[in-house]
This record gives sequence, structure tokens and C-alpha cells, in this order.
Amino acid sequence: GIAGIADSKHLPGRMDELAELQALLGSVQKQESKNRLNERNCRELLIKLIQKELVTLILTLDGNEYVTPQQLEKELRDEITVRGGRCQLTEVQPVLNVDLRHVQNRMEDILKDDPSILFIEGEVFTTEFLDGLAEETNQVLTEAGSLRLVDLASRFNITTQLLMETIKPRLGSIVQGRMESGMLYTPTYVERQEACIRGAFSGVTRPIAVAALQAAFQLDESLFEPTVESLIKKGRLAGTLSGKGMRATFTPATFSKAQTAGVRGFYDQNGYIEYSTAEKMLVNNPKGFLTKELGASGFALRTCYASLSLVQQVEAQVEEALASGSLVDVLPLLPPFMDGADAAEVIKRCGCVAKDKGARVMADSCVVSGKWLDKCVDFIKQRATLDADRLSKELAVGAGMDA
Repeated sequence: GIAGIADSKHLPGRMDELAELQALLGSVQKQESKNRLNERNCRELLIKLIQKELVTLILTLDGNEYVTPQQLEKELRDEITVRGGRCQLTEVQPVLNVDLRHVQNRMEDILKDDPSILFIEGEVFTTEFLDGLAEETNQVLTEAGSLRLVDLASRFNITTQLLMETIKPRLGSIVQGRMESGMLYTPTYVERQEACIRGAFSGVTRPIAVAALQAAFQLDESLFEPTVESLIKKGRLAGTLSGKGMRATFTPATFSKAQTAGVRGFYDQNGYIEYSTAEKMLVNNPKGFLTKELGASGFALRTCYASLSLVQQVEAQVEEALASGSLVDVLPLLPPFMDGADAAEVIKRCGCVAKDKGARVMADSCVVSGKWLDKCVDFIKQRATLDADRLSKELAVGAGMDA
């Protein structure tokens, strides 16, 4: 109680008054016991000092003692140390025997002045405690090879987020490992998984879902996807990934090369390739794939990708029909799987049709010359005239008979 006054803060303008009161107190205490201050007098004297703002004191909960803020801060630091560097303010408040708000105020001052003490999620932690937690994590990790952060957080009775924030800045120093998708791994474990993944993918000869490969070899799912992407990027796996995550499909480079060669061979030999044929070669999105691979050498139709040579063959027949004043049905000149829509698209690419202003396209696949149309018109006119004359005569004969 009273001994704490010596540690109090003095207001500069009241030094003399405080010294006088201290001297008075000292002289009274030296007197015989019959003249000593009783507890009530001491309490009243301290209250007067506090009211005059000559000292800053905190009354304990039992009302028997006063403590200075400095002493309370010291005792709070001691409690944090005694409890191993981790505690809650509500746990130490009964021991300090003061109101919780005073403990909180002192804690705020400590946090401002001492970066080695942290207040996280309602608890007080020292960096020494967190270093120890990281050391224990490293020890457990070394023995296990891999750890789930959720399990580790439960072991230490902290949140997963706090565990991640604790371990992340200590990776490579205290914790010798790698953090990936909620997991911790030792370098040895990562290297072993990488070797297994590389071996599994190296034996693939055709497209395969990465999830199927992961399940077949029971590889670590959290490491699987980033490791595959890294190996492909570094050129240690020859192939490509299509899709995202575990739904992606891996296509080995050897298969892609053979697939492209097969597609080009069929196309060069026939002047076209059906989308259904490309699908049998395991081509995904045939129209897009063929447009990309075959490019300007041809064009996309509804049923296939056709070469310009096919157009040239058709155009030769169309030119001959136009020159001879006849017509031609293009559909029989095309592969049997092509329909009227394909035939119409091929005709559009025949330059001779556009040049001949009299030419007409009928029923999607027929090209008719202007001369042939004129003959048709003349024939129809002649037949119409003949039919009209015949009907007129018949009507006249019928009218005479009626008369």
C-alpha cells in the first residue's frame, strides 16, 4: 500500500506540497504508537493525494491496497512469463486483484512499447512462445513428413489462421518445410511425391484425367496439382493440361504429335476430314482444333473441315456447266456425308459463280446457267402459247355446239 507512493508520478507544479505531505507522514510514523495513523487515516490521506492528482494509484478489488500503474504493469508482465508466454487477460485479472479495465489499459501500454508481446484473437502471446510453437511444429513435421494444419491447430488449441500466420514467416528458418493448400510438408516428402508424379505421368501414352491418375497411384492430392503444373512449366513433363484443378486432362506430347500427324495425313489424302473422324482420333472440339491446325489450307463446314482443293474440283465442273449453258448438281461431286448446307457453302467459294451474273443457285446444291434458264423460259412460253391456243379452240367448238 503506502510504500507504492515512492514510485508515483509527480506533477511538476506540486512538488513542494507533496514533499511537505511526505515529511508530515514520515514524522507522524516516527511518533509513539499512540499517535500513529490508523488504517482509516492512511486511506483518507491517500484519497486526498489522488484527488489532488499528486499520485496515480489503482485500488485493489478487496479495497485493502493501492498499486501504481508501473507496478501493475510489472506484475502483468510477470504473469505472462509465468504462464509460458500465453494467457488471457481474464485469467490473470483475478490474480492481479484489480478491475479488468486497469489490466486492459496496462496491456495496451505494453503492446505499444514491446513488439515481442502480441494480442491476437483475445489472447496474449509472446514471440518466444510462438517460436517454441514453431519449433514443436517442425519436430512433429520431421517425424510425420506431412501434417494437416487443421489437426495441428487443434493440437495447439489455436485457430488455423493463427497457426498459418505463425508458421509462414518462420518457414525456412525454424520450420523446415513447405505450406500448400492447408498442409505442411518436409522437403524430402515433396521430393518423393514429385518423383512419383513424374514417373506416373511419364508412362502415359494418351489423354487421361489427372484425378484418375492421382487416385490410381494414391498421390498426395494437395501437392498433386501444383506439382504437375510446375513440372510442365519447367519442361520436365512433356505434355499439356486442359481444364482446371483435378478436373483437368493431361495430354502427353507424344500423343499430340501422333494425333496431329494422323489428322494431317487423312486431310491431305482426302481433301477433307470429318469431325466424327477427328473425334475418333480423340480430338476435343474438332472444329476448333482443325481450324487451328490446318489453318488457311481449308475451311470449316457443318460436317467437316474441307480443303481448298475440294473447291477447285467442284469449281471445274461448275465452270464447264456454265460455259455449256447447262446446270450441275454439286452434291454428287462431294463426299457422301455432306449435306445441302455444306454444298451451298462450297458453291459460295466458287469464284466462277460470282463472276457469271446470269448464274443461279437453286435447292442449295444446284448451279444453273443463265442460258439454261432462258431456254426454260422460252420453252415455258411456247408451251403456254400452245396450251392457250388449244384451249381457245376447244372453247370455241364447245360454244358452237351449244348454239
